[in-house]
Amino acid sequence: MSSTQRRARSGTTAGSQSVSAWQLAREQKQADGDLAPPPVWWEQTLPQVLKQWGAFGAYLGFKTVAGRPTKQLCLVVQTLSKHDPRRSSGIKRVPDRIRWRDGRMAYSLPTDVLERGNVFEHQAGAIFGPGDVAAFSGNVATIGAAVSHRLRGRCLLTAGHLLPPSVPSGTTVQTRANGIPLNTRVVGHARKGSIDYALLAPVRAAPLDNLVEDSLRIGPVYTPTRRDVGRRVRVVRQDGRFHATVCRGVSHHFVDSTGEFFANTILTGPITLPGDSGGALVDEDNMLWGFLVGQLPGVHSAFAPASMVLHAAGVSLA
Repeated sequence: MSSTQRRARSGTTAGSQSVSAWQLAREQKQADGDLAPPPVWWEQTLPQVLKQWGAFGAYLGFKTVAGRPTKQLCLVVQTLSKHDPRRSSGIKRVPDRIRWRDGRMAYSLPTDVLERGNVFEHQAGAIFGPGDVAAFSGNVATIGAAVSHRLRGRCLLTAGHLLPPSVPSGTTVQTRANGIPLNTRVVGHARKGSIDYALLAPVRAAPLDNLVEDSLRIGPVYTPTRRDVGRRVRVVRQDGRFHATVCRGVSHHFVDSTGEFFANTILTGPITLPGDSGGALVDEDNMLWGFLVGQLPGVHSAFAPASMVLHAAGVSLA
C-alpha cells in the first residue's frame, strides 16, 4: 500500500471517529436533558420568528397530545387566536421542529402550538380586610374582619349601622383597600345594641384576609375579663393602621340617648373617630377582642365583644 493510500485511509478513519464523537456528545446532551436553544437564540432569533408565526410567546414545556401533557420536552409556541383581529395575514406556519447550531453540532427540538389570547395581568393587588373602608349613601365604616360564612364563603364584616335598617340583602356596597375598589353585596345585617354588624360578600373573586397593613395577622378571638382591665390594646381604624390605647373596662352595659340598650361592651380611651365604626380592637398579641360600635364622646370608645358578634352573625374568623 502506498503512503498516499495510507494517508487517505487514515483520514477517512479519523473523520469517521470525529463524526461519531459529535453524535455521542449530542446524544449525551440529550440524555442530560440539556437539549435547549442557547441564550443567543432566545434573545435574537425567537423575537423574529414569533412575528413570522403570529405568536406572542414561547416556552420550554411538555408536548400535549389529545389534551393531555406527555413527557416529551418541546418548545410550546403561544399563538394568537385565529379570530384575533391583531393576527396579521401572511403569517408562517409554526414548523414541527426548531433547529439551531452550537458550534459544529446541529440540534432540533419538537414544537407544540398553544392558541391563546395574549392578555397578561400583573397579580399585585390589595388584600381586603381589617382597616379597609366600606361606603354606602355617603356614610363610611371600617372593615373589622374577614369572616367565613357557611354558604357564601369569605365575607367582610363591618358595622351594621352603616346601612339603613330597610336595606335588603343583595344591595351593593363599595369597599376600598389602598385606593382599590371592590363592590360587595349585603349578605345580612343587624343593628340592635351591641349586635351591630353587616356581612358583605365580594361581587368578584378577591383576596380577603385578616391582615393589617397587608402583613400583620389578627386573631384568634379572645374575650377579655376583669383581669384585662388596664392592658394595652390597639384599634385598627379606617386608615388601616394600629392606634394604641388602654382597656378601661369590660362588661359595660348602658342605654344610649335613643333608649337603645348595649350589653357587655369593652371600653377603651376615646381614640376613635367617625368612620371608624366596625374597626377591630386587638391586644398586643394581635388577638381579636371586639368591634367598634361607637363612642361616649370624650370619655370612652365602646366595642362589642368579637365572640358575641361573630356568633350572632353565624360566621367565624377567616
